[in-house]
Amino acid sequence: MLLAMDVGNTHTVLGVHEGHAWRAWRVHTNPA
Repeated sequence: MLLAMDVGNTHTVLGVHEGHAWRAWRVHTNPA
């Protein structure tokens, strides 16, 4: 299993690779 994270100014993106499948999530963040 591989977990990848990209934390930016307005979005955080998570990706998980397990076997032959990828799952990805994108979360909108509000800068303070």
